Amino acid sequence: MARTAHKPSIITPERNGRAIVGGPERRSDATGKSDASKKPDATKKSDVPRKTDVPRRRHSLWERLESQQSGLSHDRIGRAAARIADADGLEAVSMRRIGEELGAATMALYRYVDSKDDVLGLMLNLAYGEIEVPPELEGWRAILRALARELRGMHLRHAWAGQVQAITASGFAPNVLAVNEIGLAALDGLGLPPEAMMTALATLTAYVEGMVAEQVSMRLYLRRQGFESEDDFHQAYPDAFAPYVQWIFGQADRYPTVIRLMTSGYTEDYERSFADGLESVLDGLASRYGI
Repeated sequence: MARTAHKPSIITPERNGRAIVGGPERRSDATGKSDASKKPDATKKSDVPRKTDVPRRRHSLWERLESQQSGLSHDRIGRAAARIADADGLEAVSMRRIGEELGAATMALYRYVDSKDDVLGLMLNLAYGEIEVPPELEGWRAILRALARELRGMHLRHAWAGQVQAITASGFAPNVLAVNEIGLAALDGLGLPPEAMMTALATLTAYVEGMVAEQVSMRLYLRRQGFESEDDFHQAYPDAFAPYVQWIFGQADRYPTVIRLMTSGYTEDYERSFADGLESVLDGLASRYGI
């Protein structure tokens, strides 16, 4: 059997003129009886419920925004952050940088947002607020076509929007919900079950975001390489990519179709490619769901 080490008595500082030796303090009253012999008081203070014991409901950013008499403070924070991200990328957005942009102390921002995640939510909500579909449009194809073009335009203006969507609870932002409402309302009344409506809208948005991702990636690459515009890039393309092109042409047995297209005179046109692909998606939805 393992031996239990003897614990020495612990002498603590004097309390009320008496030294406390070992374990808990045991006080004696005037009769010589120790506190330990007394029965516990049934109405101890700790047994009385306190107001602080009742959990408080945590309000979402959007509830707090709507409860303010004016949304200007939230609006200014979100717009300042968006300007920073547009100019220098999402990684440049910080509470300190936003404070400098607004001429305010960093800690003052926390009166309106709890964290940087709230700032990202405000940014995305503002970006989606730019999406407008003419209310006079009729027919699901016309509405979804306009919605897709508007969504693409927003992503091209704000290259960071896709990044923010990936790292935040973006689906709860009011303007994101409003865009989803437009798309779902266009499909409502066509006899589609809920899962088909959701899948159709998800297919459309996935196409838009996938197509725009390549163009956004190219723009970010140009920025890192110091090009001011796509025109500057195309002028420098032959020299900048000559080693890669020469290598590809030396792999004719591996990439014959790629090389044939590269030498066919084909030029990439993002607008044309997007429009053609969008019609293919709409045709696919019409065929798949019989609408």
